[in-house]
Amino acid sequence: MKTKMIFALGPLIVMFLILYLAENLTKAELSKSLTIYEKLSNEETYHYLIIGDSIGRGSGAENKSKTWFNQLEGFIKNKYGSSAKRYSVVQSGATAFEGIYKFQEAVLPEQIDLAFIVFGENDRKYMNSRQFAYFYEKLIRQVKKHYPSAEIFTFTESCLNAEPFAEAIRRISKHYGATNIDMRVPFKQSTFSTAELTTDFIHPNGKGYKLYAKEVFKTLEKNMFKKEIKPIFPPPLFEHVDSKLQSIRSFKEKNGFYYHQGFLFSTGKNDFIEYEFKGPFLGVTVLQNEQGGLVDVYLNDEYYTTISTWWPLEKIRHLYIASDLNEGPNRVKFVATGEKSRNNVSKKTDVKISSIIVADQ
Repeated sequence: MKTKMIFALGPLIVMFLILYLAENLTKAELSKSLTIYEKLSNEETYHYLIIGDSIGRGSGAENKSKTWFNQLEGFIKNKYGSSAKRYSVVQSGATAFEGIYKFQEAVLPEQIDLAFIVFGENDRKYMNSRQFAYFYEKLIRQVKKHYPSAEIFTFTESCLNAEPFAEAIRRISKHYGATNIDMRVPFKQSTFSTAELTTDFIHPNGKGYKLYAKEVFKTLEKNMFKKEIKPIFPPPLFEHVDSKLQSIRSFKEKNGFYYHQGFLFSTGKNDFIEYEFKGPFLGVTVLQNEQGGLVDVYLNDEYYTTISTWWPLEKIRHLYIASDLNEGPNRVKFVATGEKSRNNVSKKTDVKISSIIVADQ
């Protein structure tokens, strides 16, 4: 009797299972089609991405709960009931150039509803505003291509005093329909001084990051009532901006450098490694740590700059070197100076290079 009942119920169980799966799959597909604003209105979980530097990662906050993104998630949860899934492609000291490379290499979900881009303060130390604008546009275009339905917010960081860089962020954001939030404004309007809002006059503390979170939250609410405009993908502002970044490991010549755990390693003064490449820009992937030394960089036999491989933590970094180069072939030589970086308190001057970064041909 029991066996007959099981056989009789079998088709019903299968039917209910199919209906249940169909309903949940439909909900999942529907959720994918919702904008960030629709998800907040419906208490849906939203997925967001941060690509940025130390402010992007919340450096300076007294604890994790006081970072701008955790405070923002709290504001949204309290008002709309929506939970967040955050994905971070961030690195202290990073430029937009490094952000592009890390974004290309990152393992990210299929769906992102909101993306934050946080660069500018570091970039001004290594490149001019036009060079920065080229890489900033390249990054925004890659994000829009990968996540065409995502809302993009760009920060003009509260510490950015280089107006041409701020203008580049504004102009490119407007061109791509991204929402630019100039955090210099709320910091200036605040009743608190810069010293009270930051840990070092650069990185916000919890109080400063609360201003970031409030400004984003206010902007989200304001945008929620705007009439939705179908996203467009405008033509680029710069030539050759759609080329990707690629690594080249093969070198032309070396002396003193030897392979060690995936890197070309040097501990000696005047050790060198030389690469040949084509394309208008150049970067290098290095392993930075507390024992890092200095490296002189020569482009086509002329001294160009000196880079440091020191960092307080061991990190693989993708450092910008140059742009506005001729198509080539070009040659770059890295020469270990045998000198310590300024913050290096060890007795070592290690240099570890993995590859150069150039335009995908």
